Amino acid sequence: MEAVGVHDILTKAIGTNNPHNVLRATMPVSNPCVVPRKYPLCAVSRFPRRESNRRFAVLKVKQVKSKIACKPDQVKTLEALGLRRIGQVKEHDDNGVIRGMIYKVRHLVEVVE
Repeated sequence: MEAVGVHDILTKAIGTNNPHNVLRATMPVSNPCVVPRKYPLCAVSRFPRRESNRRFAVLKVKQVKSKIACKPDQVKTLEALGLRRIGQVKEHDDNGVIRGMIYKVRHLVEVVE
């Protein structure tokens, strides 16, 4: 452990010789994947906002089958799409998130052109 830069490992493990505690004490030290942020959290305002007069492609989603006897996550996906009953149509912006939701409940909905 000293080869990777961990010194005095027993005090890091709170004075125990249990191998599990020693390993848990050294995991944060030996994790090279921690990278500092490029921008601080308040830097989100630097990025340009989407113009409100710009119109994106629109998908019209229609529920064609009932959500009874579906898995709970599929029922929640239908609710997130705004579909509550058969025959209801909702418009959504065409993006990857909406397309993924439609793909998840593709047996219950159809995209209306």
